[in-house]
Amino acid sequence: MFEGDFYRAFKLKDFKDKTVFILFIALVGTAVIMLLENYIYAPPFMWWNWVGFVLLFFGIAVRTTGRLTLGKFFTYQVRVQKEHKVIKEGIYKKIRHPMYTGYFLMWLGAALALSSFFGLILWLTCVVPALKYRTIIEERFLAKKLGKEYSEYMKQTGRFLPRLLFMGTMEKYKK
Repeated sequence: MFEGDFYRAFKLKDFKDKTVFILFIALVGTAVIMLLENYIYAPPFMWWNWVGFVLLFFGIAVRTTGRLTLGKFFTYQVRVQKEHKVIKEGIYKKIRHPMYTGYFLMWLGAALALSSFFGLILWLTCVVPALKYRTIIEERFLAKKLGKEYSEYMKQTGRFLPRLLFMGTMEKYKK
């Protein structure tokens, strides 16, 4: 299923795309800090640890679903492949970036599961901005390469979460 993903993710040529490098540093740095903090100060197990585990596994499920739905169009670099099309099926019907939503949930969940205050701070200051930056780069690129179809898709879907039902009806009243 994901054979070779970890190897391909960290090949040197992938770091030519600075967003991959920024994201890599943010995620690895956050993971190291969370694990060190938990090793040095192992707090008692609390209710938020359970919430963290649920978010972590839900994030893995969301990310995996997004990855499987993209299929052959999945890459680590921002690029358009031959016969590329806008994916509007499955989870992409409501969310443009479910794999990043999965990352958000996974890392928030990991920070809570490990009772990592510093992990939570790093999640807010490093992981969230890195993923937001990456999505802006991707959306600009895809809108340019895929044209009107992607621009229309952006209007119909939420970036990280499904659009609220009333958001579509609000457009009528702005005219």
